[in-house]
Amino acid sequence: MRLHLNTLFLLVCLIALEQSCVPANTKENTSISVSFEDISVQKLINFRVSQNIDSLASYADSENITERYLVAESLASIKDSRSEDILNRMLSNETIGAVREMLIYALGQQGNIDNTDFLITAFKQRDTASVDNPTNGAVLESCGKIGDESILKFIATTNTYLPTDSHLIINQAKAIYRFGLRGIHSEDGTAKMVGFILNESIPSEGRLYAAHYLSRTKNLNLTPHQFRIANQFVKEKNTDVKMALALALRHANGNVDVYQILKNALELDDDYRVKINSIRALQAFPYNDTLMSQLLVDPNPHIRKTVCQYYASATGDKLYNSIRQKAKTSQDTLTAARLYSAYFQQIPYYFSKSRNAARFEVTNLLKAKPGKFIESALLRALGHDIQSYTLLESVFDTTTQPILKTAIASSLAKIITSDNFDAVFNASPKYARKKLLEFVEKIVDDKDVGALYEITPVFSQPNFATVIENDTFLRQALKSLTLPRDIETYKSVFEALNILNDTTQNLDYSLDSRPMNWEEVNTLSDSTYFIVKTTKGVFHINPLLTSAPQSVSNFSELVVDDFYDGKIFHRVVPNFVIQTGCTRGDGYGSLNYTINSEFSKTYYNSEGYVGMASAGPHTESAQWFVTHSPTPHLDGRYSIFGKVSTGMDVVHTITEGDTILDIIKVN
Repeated sequence: MRLHLNTLFLLVCLIALEQSCVPANTKENTSISVSFEDISVQKLINFRVSQNIDSLASYADSENITERYLVAESLASIKDSRSEDILNRMLSNETIGAVREMLIYALGQQGNIDNTDFLITAFKQRDTASVDNPTNGAVLESCGKIGDESILKFIATTNTYLPTDSHLIINQAKAIYRFGLRGIHSEDGTAKMVGFILNESIPSEGRLYAAHYLSRTKNLNLTPHQFRIANQFVKEKNTDVKMALALALRHANGNVDVYQILKNALELDDDYRVKINSIRALQAFPYNDTLMSQLLVDPNPHIRKTVCQYYASATGDKLYNSIRQKAKTSQDTLTAARLYSAYFQQIPYYFSKSRNAARFEVTNLLKAKPGKFIESALLRALGHDIQSYTLLESVFDTTTQPILKTAIASSLAKIITSDNFDAVFNASPKYARKKLLEFVEKIVDDKDVGALYEITPVFSQPNFATVIENDTFLRQALKSLTLPRDIETYKSVFEALNILNDTTQNLDYSLDSRPMNWEEVNTLSDSTYFIVKTTKGVFHINPLLTSAPQSVSNFSELVVDDFYDGKIFHRVVPNFVIQTGCTRGDGYGSLNYTINSEFSKTYYNSEGYVGMASAGPHTESAQWFVTHSPTPHLDGRYSIFGKVSTGMDVVHTITEGDTILDIIKVN
């Protein structure tokens, strides 16, 4: 059956080839109108929120186009075999293009390869003379999410789409990219994506996904293409594409010409994000201390942070001596903390005297009380120094700061699971593990939700598990957690118990999503926006109410209640995201309710998208993030509920510890 349908798919491609291009799109009047004042719309959204699949199914054959569309959009967020049955049945009967697109998108979201045949059939559903480009484009992307190598071959070797066939070209690129994210790639696919990059007449979104394929797909062989990619990187005018191409050049096998191109970008490019990705790419090339030393004092804190990460993984003769000297002389304590982390990762474990001296230097920095974020960075640095466990325990015994407890637990977990543990404690590693078990039990008994999450990796360490005689302390900690507020830690501790006891018990809990607040929705309109005032300046968020009504109304309600006032940006990843909304300041603080994930055909294809942080599907609550640049690997995985309209310059300056002063809702 699969072979027959795949052959039909190939015939469609051959027909398109025979015609030289796909005929023009024939648009239909879909008349989709989502009004939140409409009672039936409210019912369907309520069914989505409660994940009431049976009730959604009762609208699958509605004569109302908007209702059918909302059923499809709702099921895109609900991964369930019953959803698949409904979607496949609806798709076989649906004639309206926009509804078909959403049904196809939703099928791809299910992640089930068995749905590939339905997608292929949908591609050939219409006569070639009236082919619908957006619908067929949606089929291509969804095939990329669930198809196998044979489907990739058909998509990658289709050469009939012209640059003007934008829906098809863009989704062909998205499809190959989605395959790449799943670890499925081919020489044909790579060649196709390189061709998209080099052809500047290809729609920019298609080139963007092609560039991200080259930068994010693992184990790609780009050697045959490296010089063309490097040349395009030099002349590329689209910054979003250029950023991704910089990362792709890490696959250049240390070529000296490519190295020089990346080095030039660090000196000449004005966009800090291109520089950051160039630094990351240079990790695959020989170490250059002079270049990195200059960047270490760059005014941009994101660049300084990235350089410290570079030092942690760079290779060079006795590199650690240079790193420690930089740490000792740094005028910026946070940079010093990150350099000490790199130092401990670089220096051999048996250089005990040097490690002792560096540990003493870190201790003195901690005694100066430089602030909880810097102290957290110093404590995390100690996780790469096995003998630091006594220092970590002394700080744990005296601190009340959640962020420090979390950092200490993270470091202790690194120490216990280190590959060098037995070598450091060569006299009696088992005794050392028993001694550290007392510290682990202390952290577990403290029941700090962040520290508890961070310590759980130790229970999957086989040698450490052998010294644990009783898991009662861990079971008691599990009982102390509050659901749904602590769901991330609950999952982690539960899995640790499974590993520890060699069991496969399933989680037994139910997370009921918070009901829709329709009163809050009624206060929102197309002209509503939010002014976010921070210690670094102001930026504005335009909410995407139609595609994420629960996320937007939840955010709006929290804004009206002044919940976000005083919240810090606890997580900042250079050229990725800034994140806030944590009640604790370490990323493990939440509210005691969840809202549903909301996935529709919105994409992280530019900077400034505002998304909901989560610990898995339907676990969103109060934390949210803003992207520094396109992040298409988040597509369909994290709800998008807004877009920064003004103030991205402010977003780019925010670092860990910066604070939200106020958020104002404006109608």
